[in-house]
Amino acid sequence: MKPNELRLGNLISLAYDPEKYGVVIALDATGMVHLGNKEKVDDIRDVIGLTITEALLEKLGYETTLYTNDHEITLAFTGKRVTVIIDEAITYNLRFFHELQNVVFINTGRELLGPPEFVYHETHEW
Repeated sequence: MKPNELRLGNLISLAYDPEKYGVVIALDATGMVHLGNKEKVDDIRDVIGLTITEALLEKLGYETTLYTNDHEITLAFTGKRVTVIIDEAITYNLRFFHELQNVVFINTGRELLGPPEFVYHETHEW
């Protein structure tokens, strides 16, 4: 993963402990990433994307069709990827939840997750 793929609020996992995940609360151009539920920062090489699955969406309270800011966002699962269709016009093929967060924000101006939901939670495990 590269630092320019992430932004504050992205939900990601840890390469050395993939069952745990957290929200990015700080990052810099040198590749240091701080998750809200960890005391110490991690190197960008230690973080990985959290694969989008129907189970993950359900856990976060979403379905395969999302509505935000007068936009309809449909997710179609095909193997290890998800096709994201926005307003039946714009299509993306994604694999990770932070990519979905970024695409939704770019196209609607809205965040999928509010920071208080995850930032200060002690541990997130599947």
